Amino acid sequence: MNKKQTYILLALSSLVILSGLYKYFEGMGRISPFVDYEYYNSCGEKGISVSIFIYEISYMFEILIVLILLRYLSVVKTTKNIISPFITIAVIDILDYLWFYKQLSYYKLPLLIVLIFLFTYKWKKSNKK
Repeated sequence: MNKKQTYILLALSSLVILSGLYKYFEGMGRISPFVDYEYYNSCGEKGISVSIFIYEISYMFEILIVLILLRYLSVVKTTKNIISPFITIAVIDILDYLWFYKQLSYYKLPLLIVLIFLFTYKWKKSNKK
């Protein structure tokens, strides 16, 4: 097995571990991990369940890892240029979740459209030379 296949296997194995990790934290109580947001549930309790927090974070990291794998495995430059803005938005989504509990979601779609335009425009411009 070469180095590239080992990295892919490790990334996919980490996805399997992440997908079931939250089950080990059920019944552990509540935490308030968000930096600039006070989370209250429908019963008025402050904080979010530990297992739900780990589930949501692991889901976002799974998406990020899959996008990075897609970019890593693609051989066509146009495909890499299209995937790169999605990786950027996935990182912004994780940071947004930790700081503001997804309060800035309305800004991500226009930002994604702008990033796709910029990445494809750069590629078209570099191909003309």
